[in-house]
Amino acid sequence: FVEYRENALVLRLTLGVTLRSMALSPPSPPVDSGDDDPNATTTTLPVNESTLTTTTSLVTTTPWPGVPAAYLELELPPGYECFIVDLGGAYTEGAEELFARDENGDGYFDNFNQTLNNGHWTTDRNLCRFTLEMYAQIFAGQTFYVQLFVNNPRQALLRDDPENVWYIKYFGTNGTVLGPPARFISFEEEPLDLGWVGNLAVLTPLV
Repeated sequence: FVEYRENALVLRLTLGVTLRSMALSPPSPPVDSGDDDPNATTTTLPVNESTLTTTTSLVTTTPWPGVPAAYLELELPPGYECFIVDLGGAYTEGAEELFARDENGDGYFDNFNQTLNNGHWTTDRNLCRFTLEMYAQIFAGQTFYVQLFVNNPRQALLRDDPENVWYIKYFGTNGTVLGPPARFISFEEEPLDLGWVGNLAVLTPLV
């Protein structure tokens, strides 16, 4: 219902791209050789060192300041507020049944409890962002489960409202946009994926 707070949801995220968060090297400044000889050579200063070296291949041990790491971002419809506790592990009290399902009867669980644990979550109103730690990578096709808490919008929002679309976006190192936003499953896809929906309705109480 409208204005309901701290509703607990479980999201299943199947990545559409591979994300890698690598350390970057800044340009190496030239060092004056100390004379005016036009044939004199120059050397470079390696990162975090004080002695001169002639090496030309540098790798920093920490991400270069100001260069964003790779991340994925969940965008909820306007009016929502989202937040995630710690790493957003979905195997919590009340969710046990989800990870015990075998809808097709093949003898295997339909959902395996996998958590994004090589980075950290941050939130800003209707945006939840998972930023990879240095050298971390997650691959296209991998599936993860996240427990998401939401505060509902103040206004009613029907499932077929054009604004009621949930997206996942991908960004590479340095903020590079990796393809267009990907929406959660559509109405047409829901019957093929029993137990999962692409959005939720927000209703006004009948009083």
